[in-house]
Amino acid sequence: MKQAQDLQTALTLRYRFHILRDDEHERFSAAFIFNGRQETAMLVQYTPTVAHVLTIPIIWQDGTSLINPDGTLHLTVVNLPQPAGSDERGRGSLNFDEEDFELLYKVTTFEANFVRAMVMTWTKLAFLCMLALACATLLNFPVACLMAFTIFLAGTLGPFLALSLQDYYPPLVSQMDFSDVGMVIQWAFKSVIRGIAQAVVFLLQRFGEYRPTQNLVEGRVILWQNVAGGIFWLGLVWSGFSLLIGYLVLRNRQLAIYSGHG
Repeated sequence: MKQAQDLQTALTLRYRFHILRDDEHERFSAAFIFNGRQETAMLVQYTPTVAHVLTIPIIWQDGTSLINPDGTLHLTVVNLPQPAGSDERGRGSLNFDEEDFELLYKVTTFEANFVRAMVMTWTKLAFLCMLALACATLLNFPVACLMAFTIFLAGTLGPFLALSLQDYYPPLVSQMDFSDVGMVIQWAFKSVIRGIAQAVVFLLQRFGEYRPTQNLVEGRVILWQNVAGGIFWLGLVWSGFSLLIGYLVLRNRQLAIYSGHG
């Protein structure tokens, strides 16, 4: 937060709360208090499961800064009681997920972020073009297209596949009853599926981790170091490996020349 104080830019609080039945037709009240100062309380109305955005000034109305000298900011969330006459008055525990509560501040312009997003997108497209050319050297057109699209989809889904693998695993060998044929078949099936998924994640997860479009739409900064990492891995390593495979295959293929007779 020290950088935000130096830039003297407003803060943006993004939050999404859950309460009771998460009824999206209801509105509830809450308050935000900064650094334990009651005079900084900001009252808000929110709808459960819906993302909200609140702009917070760094300099409060009394001229003091909300950010402490050490660059920290303590934020307290207060779950306010419901209005009198409400069936849910005094009930309901407010909660939220970690990724649904963020405090953001401006560090760059949209134009500069757009340039970095375009560079990253062009790098990913360059790899896909090189991959398609490598596939075309050893496969016919339909199979080459299918393989290129399959690798593209697998790479895009890599991060989500890695997340799902945390809850998908076969039983431990120490817990196996090898006299039970059904359990053995289930263990073998899950082991094979998990092994294939782990191989896909290991090979292609990095492609899906670079998501410039999503970061641009959500207003998140795309760092130059991430752009450089994408250029190195996708533009040089992966594209160079695809180029090498295509070159080796095409170099050893026997190309026929049609003479025009017969």
